[in-house]
Amino acid sequence: MTSAYHRLDSSRSTVLLEVPEDRVAGAMPRILYWGGLLPKNEQPASLARALVRPALQGGLDDAVPLTLSPSLVNGFPGQPALSGHRKGRHALPGFQDVEVTQGESSWNVLARDSAAGLTLQIAIALAPDSNVLTMNTRLTNDGASDYDLQWCAAATLPIPACHEEILSFRGRWCGEFQTARRRAPVGTLMRENRRGRTSHDSFPAMILGTEGFNETNGTVLGAHLAWSGNHRVLHERLPDGTRQLQMGELLLPGEVMLAPGESYQSPDVCFSVSDKGLGGLSHNFHSFLRAELLPEQTRKPRPVTLNTWEAVYFDHAPEKLSRLAQLAAKVGVERFVLDDGWFKDRNDDRTSLGDWVLDEKKYPHGLEPLINEVEGLGMEFGLWVEPEMVNPDSDLFRAHPDWVLHLESLQEPTGRYQHVLNLTKPEAAQYLFESLDTLLKAYPIRYLKWDMNRDLSHQADGQSFVTGQQTKALYALIDRLRESHPSVEIESCASGGGRADYGILRRTHRIWASDSNDAHDRQSIQQGFSLFFPPEVMGAHIGPMHCHTTGRRLDLDFRAITAFFGHFGLEADLSQLSDDELAKVAAYVALHKEWRSVLHNGQVLRQVLEDGRALLFGVLSDDRAHAIVSYAVMEQTRDALTAPLRISGLDPERFYRVCAFNQPNNPGRRMKNMPDALFDGSLIHTGSAIAGSGIQIPVLDPDTALLLQISDSSTSAN
Repeated sequence: MTSAYHRLDSSRSTVLLEVPEDRVAGAMPRILYWGGLLPKNEQPASLARALVRPALQGGLDDAVPLTLSPSLVNGFPGQPALSGHRKGRHALPGFQDVEVTQGESSWNVLARDSAAGLTLQIAIALAPDSNVLTMNTRLTNDGASDYDLQWCAAATLPIPACHEEILSFRGRWCGEFQTARRRAPVGTLMRENRRGRTSHDSFPAMILGTEGFNETNGTVLGAHLAWSGNHRVLHERLPDGTRQLQMGELLLPGEVMLAPGESYQSPDVCFSVSDKGLGGLSHNFHSFLRAELLPEQTRKPRPVTLNTWEAVYFDHAPEKLSRLAQLAAKVGVERFVLDDGWFKDRNDDRTSLGDWVLDEKKYPHGLEPLINEVEGLGMEFGLWVEPEMVNPDSDLFRAHPDWVLHLESLQEPTGRYQHVLNLTKPEAAQYLFESLDTLLKAYPIRYLKWDMNRDLSHQADGQSFVTGQQTKALYALIDRLRESHPSVEIESCASGGGRADYGILRRTHRIWASDSNDAHDRQSIQQGFSLFFPPEVMGAHIGPMHCHTTGRRLDLDFRAITAFFGHFGLEADLSQLSDDELAKVAAYVALHKEWRSVLHNGQVLRQVLEDGRALLFGVLSDDRAHAIVSYAVMEQTRDALTAPLRISGLDPERFYRVCAFNQPNNPGRRMKNMPDALFDGSLIHTGSAIAGSGIQIPVLDPDTALLLQISDSSTSAN
């Protein structure tokens, strides 16, 4: 069999595509190579010959390659990339008419099966600087009858045999982005999500790497499905060692029935590879988001935010909100967000969702007095909304009970006392647009906290499932709103991190990573979140001393240092803080503003120390002149004295001044004396010494942290 070859290069990697020229059914192109940058004179045909696999006894006479769309039609025994039929026929399309169009940094693969009446289009693009490969698939029904599509992988990628370890994600409400590692099993490892949103427990991503990979070492491959609905993540290892990774939208029975001429478009899958461990992988994804995907507003300084929820809940007493605004401005807050409870009769979470008009009992003079005060204090004004939901006890539901997602003749169970509006109904989507558009025209609202507080259970409009259409209708609603109000920023919140993905991030400006403001829980949540998302889109707030979701009592330094490394903010009743505590909050806010140009543009640093008993999290500036890191103790450490902290990534030849911002609480309980040089600004070391011999850290209590500023000894952070 003869083949043609196509090549894409980024600044750090090469991708080779092999396209069989023999028109054999199922002879689709395959990824021949993706890895480090190859020499320009590398001969793909020679590389292909070096990788020819023998045909095994007991199998087919010719070895079966893993293609961009594997199928049983050419003898591939594993999970097919495409599954569907026309009343039992054309279940095994044999794409043989293949065309590849080469762009500057992309390929478009077009494959047809005239007998089955199907056209498959696979788009592949390699970002030139960030080393991220994006793939998606489009299937068109060219036949004369409906085609029942059951699975269409957005992408299929071969996995190198050396990637023996898998890191995947699990979680729960208030405990998102937890990671789990295992060896790659023989057979299929599959995670499926049917919650109708990205979910708290099944973030659509997977990382595969060489044995023992960590933050700085090992070759790793990461993949993420940019989609906010149901999904499938599948890793398969066949007995002959062939390994594949597939991702795509999980389709419910009958959900996609393609009429003649109709097409199905998959979401994107974003892949990246790194030979510098998880830190290098994160840097690739963060660079890609910053350059290619995030809205323009995320490139300006991220405003320090106060959200009113855990301070007042539904109690919108004017004097309480006024006092909160005054104290927020005093400590340096730049954006004041009024959370749930501002609209008609909304005194608890059992009523009024869907009735997006102001509660005149709470606000007899409108929102103008509060907004005027907020703006007069130098802050932007933001507002909480939950447009996709409706309470049964609401004017909207009483007028339009047919506007909720439902299965025919079955009552949908409520979640948080609410139903899900069917956004695929044009009249429902129009109502929501007009309601929000009216608010944004009436008031100078600069920010919407867009919440979503339940899963989709009945993901249907009567008889037909519409989950994917619901997700696309949500995207269309947000896109339309942003087009009409381009200066308004939007936060994606779904009971915390229940809708966190690159699909929603294309059209929003930050993600609320978790409903837990517990700094202990947030440490691991934010470590997992940062694997794929940069700090500037991670909502992270200083919560109350007595955490409302866990009951833990945590000191102010620990809460502030934990929140410091995201899109920083506050969510506590500031009127309950002492003058000393307010002064401390103001100091952390001022320090964050000093460092946020580094925090929101640099490279994330992470370390898991002592089997998770301590965590390091930080950010290094692109020029490696500055870094700021936190050292957080999560449990009692094994040894009485902690080992010196080694920090990698700094310029080995440059001299840095290392200085702690905060003092340990109750140091006398564990130490007779402190390592004073760490606190008086006299500690100066080369990057090589900091990475090699390290820095002695004082003994800290569990659930406490130290914030370290590291700067070129001849310059400052700003």
